[in-house]
Amino acid sequence: MKASETMYGTPILFPPNRVQGGSFTFKGRFYQLPINEQPDRHLHGELARRSWEVVERGGTEAQGAYVVLRFRCSDHEEMLAYFPHPLIFNVTISLLGGRLRLDGAIVNEGEDEAPFAFGLHPYFNLPSGQVLLHAPAASEWPISSFAFITGTPADTERAAELRTGLPLDRIAPLGAAMLELQEGEERVCRLQMLEEGYTIAYSFGDTFPYLLIFRPNWSESICLEPYTCLTDAYNLPYPPEMTGARGIAPGERVMFETCMWVE
Repeated sequence: MKASETMYGTPILFPPNRVQGGSFTFKGRFYQLPINEQPDRHLHGELARRSWEVVERGGTEAQGAYVVLRFRCSDHEEMLAYFPHPLIFNVTISLLGGRLRLDGAIVNEGEDEAPFAFGLHPYFNLPSGQVLLHAPAASEWPISSFAFITGTPADTERAAELRTGLPLDRIAPLGAAMLELQEGEERVCRLQMLEEGYTIAYSFGDTFPYLLIFRPNWSESICLEPYTCLTDAYNLPYPPEMTGARGIAPGERVMFETCMWVE
């Protein structure tokens, strides 16, 4: 499955989604990322396509079964050639009491501020019956078929339906929606399996102000993708407070957390 790293599980994205031309400018510095999607786009970064170091694994009563993983950009000279920032990504995956957690910390050990665009891409398998998706949507950004932003956000009919429950059969294969999430609210999405009588819940912290909903055509699943920024954020004609285009300063540590469980 090595050729399909972003088509199952929970791929880690840096940057999330696409960068047109693979290029952008941040703090006066030009970045050219590899073109890995035709004709001229960069897709999802390389963290999901490279090996991570297993730092520790085991099980305790307090933490459950767990594994600690680490990825150092400085271990990959070819990455530093186009992204010259020695970031370290630390991730702990644990299972305890029926809850699957993913907790992480990203640290900039360099001397320069680095562009910071991060996301997750979990897949949720769907049964054949009717499913309702609940999400704390504040508004929806209009997007193209490749999830590029095409305008400013609005509180659309779909955003309103997501707050009360949107039937997933209304999202066609390869369909997507980019949401801006409500502030000050618990960020929990729920997949309500009406015929089976159970619900899958997925929570994530305020590190992620945006959520991409994506329906793949290669599996019976739905992807609920929390992002720190919009698709191609550094190339958008809007202020960074709108797009999430931000940096990670020298010595800064960005924490994130997600949790999945069944209700």
